[in-house]
Amino acid sequence: MSSLTDKAGIPGDAVAIESQIPPVPVSVSLLDEAHRAAAEVQAEAKARAEEYLRLYEVTDAMGRINPVPVLLCRGGMLFTLGAISLVAGRAKGRKTFFTTMLEAAYLYGNYYTYSGMDGNRPERPLLHIDTEQAQYKVYDIRERMKRIVSDDEKMSDADFSRLYRILSMAGKDSREIKAVLKSLLHALNPGFVVVDVGTDLVGDTNDNGQSSDIYRELLELAKDYNTHICIVAHTNPNDPAGKARGHFGSEGERRCECVFVVEPKGEYSKATIKMIRHKPIEPDSEYFYIDTDGLPKMFDGVPDIPEEKEGRKYDELQGLFLSVFQGCEGLRHGEIVKKIMEHCRVSRRTAIRKINDSVNFSLIRKEGDLYILEHNSQIYENEEDLPF
Repeated sequence: MSSLTDKAGIPGDAVAIESQIPPVPVSVSLLDEAHRAAAEVQAEAKARAEEYLRLYEVTDAMGRINPVPVLLCRGGMLFTLGAISLVAGRAKGRKTFFTTMLEAAYLYGNYYTYSGMDGNRPERPLLHIDTEQAQYKVYDIRERMKRIVSDDEKMSDADFSRLYRILSMAGKDSREIKAVLKSLLHALNPGFVVVDVGTDLVGDTNDNGQSSDIYRELLELAKDYNTHICIVAHTNPNDPAGKARGHFGSEGERRCECVFVVEPKGEYSKATIKMIRHKPIEPDSEYFYIDTDGLPKMFDGVPDIPEEKEGRKYDELQGLFLSVFQGCEGLRHGEIVKKIMEHCRVSRRTAIRKINDSVNFSLIRKEGDLYILEHNSQIYENEEDLPF
């Protein structure tokens, strides 16, 4: 055997043998099959493109499809079918009370107005899923709503039970909540859906992917079932912009057609339209309060409350002194100082300044040797204080 090799290092005998092998002829049938396969792929792609155009293209023949309102305020659209919205506020900031007003306006339909808002309910029920509170608190929400819409016999008990469906799902994981939501969208065909709180639909509010996916899914459900889905969420602590927590809040502001921020302002709460995709509504802020029956009502105009720059200070002092006076009808100056120092971990001088500020805000008053917490009998600060 020759030891000679070609330039590529292949033995010369192997090169000689390879040169003697005739080329394999390509079958005409194989070429035809390849052409047919390519044509089928091209036809499938064309059919798929035509289907996408049929589903999503905007044409002259289609015309302008106007949004159908679910809720209106002074003639302007707040919520529409096939869209999602966000109500954000800090914990115990009366978000649920504000949501109650939105729901009451929807249930009143075209015949009545509640707190300046009108609903457009075509006999489709409202679905409320509470993922945060205990069953007895959810029952209280239902009773509150029942008292509102049954006032002056506006709605019978039978109609209320049919049109207002509220679920208590505290402690359930996100998969079960989403499964229940999808099932009831199909079974009940609601025209308005509230999920309180929406952050329970994701495992991590700071996960950008999870937040983006859930809003995309909710928007798709709203469109598929021709409904409106309102998400309630907590804001970031000490965030003056009122943004809902984490990437969940950022994504919500991008995806929603309307974003409300609810802030407690002493005895009142302020609901502000932070973003709206429809014609702006003026004014963009409304104040509401809780009346003697424990029901939320809009305040006509701007209430006499501390200036905005003092509002947060007022709220902080109010919360502090509600804690300090818990279980006590009156306290001496030294007792209050001690409680504030322990509660806030501040100096005696700072504690005394907080007492003086609270007197100036009329949160407390002095009677003899005691300081008394100013109770406004017309206002209930928290849901736990409601008379039912």
